[in-house]
Amino acid sequence: MFDEKKINRIIARTARRISSELDRMRADLPEEAAPQMALELVLRRLVPLQPAFMTLIMEHEDFREAFESALSMIPASKGATYR
Repeated sequence: MFDEKKINRIIARTARRISSELDRMRADLPEEAAPQMALELVLRRLVPLQPAFMTLIMEHEDFREAFESALSMIPASKGATYR
């Protein structure tokens, strides 16, 4: 049977872990390292490890729509830009 609560917990846990690891990467990078370049290299390493997921994330319209929707829900803060 479909356990929606369990699925939502797994999804939330995964999102928190990914976010935490990105924060950790940013904090661990030397000051002269560009976080954008580091993230690009992470993506390059993820493609061969998770080709199906990465293809969905980068190419599927539903994922772009989910991104746009989630981005629009982030409260605006002075000086912050997300694009």
